[in-house]
Amino acid sequence: MIKRELLAKNLGTVEFEGKTLHLYQDAYVNDDNGYIYYTALAVDLNEIAMEEDARNDNEYNVVWDLIVTTEEYAELEDESSACDWDVYTVSKM
Repeated sequence: MIKRELLAKNLGTVEFEGKTLHLYQDAYVNDDNGYIYYTALAVDLNEIAMEEDARNDNEYNVVWDLIVTTEEYAELEDESSACDWDVYTVSKM
């Protein structure tokens, strides 16, 4: 469920297959058995039903891989340097 309040945060955009996807979730770190990456959810606003609580078939998962080793990541004080935020993969939910 996408709410207008989430979209209004303007958390950024990514490009995927000619579409501009709008992030509606802050990127957060995920550890999948030692594979550490950042992920966030996004939606194509051109295809969204803008009802108060719209159910969407156009949600996407965005993943950013670490550009540092897991050991270096553990020592980072500034997580903004953990990934190249311009390099990501997108999958349809």
